[in-house]
Amino acid sequence: MADLRRVLILVGLMVFVLLLVFYERASQNGEQPPSDQPLQVDRSPEEMKQLLEETVRTRWNAMTSGDWLKVYETSSPEFKAKTSLVKYMQGRNKFFYENWSLLDLKVDGLNGLVKIQYDWGVILDVKLDLGEPRHNGVVKEFPYYYDLEDRCWYPGRLGDPPQ
Repeated sequence: MADLRRVLILVGLMVFVLLLVFYERASQNGEQPPSDQPLQVDRSPEEMKQLLEETVRTRWNAMTSGDWLKVYETSSPEFKAKTSLVKYMQGRNKFFYENWSLLDLKVDGLNGLVKIQYDWGVILDVKLDLGEPRHNGVVKEFPYYYDLEDRCWYPGRLGDPPQ
């Protein structure tokens, strides 16, 4: 019985390794455009604006509901490559965001600029006299960029440090 169990475990591990190899090769063999032809935006300006608005709403709804995993998922690939989920999640339960609203949204080619009004604050574990831990009515502009390969908007600007 023990020998059968070992065989089944080894077979399972082999299948797992083969699946990993297959997945790696499949992801490397994805269609790539010819290098002499630059990627083109395949959406109308109105579609680009609508997609950016959907992206912003998804991200800010996640922030105001405390869904930090969703916020991380909507971060740029560059950010996720430099910041592990574990590192990102450290301390996220110390802040809150509320009452956000989209004031303005502009799209210029592959760049977007979003103006948001929101409330935020610090969640204190103990009573400290640090002044007002809450900030209401903050208005800030956030840049976004459109990734042609992923066909998604991400926070930040192309070439800027990840956000």
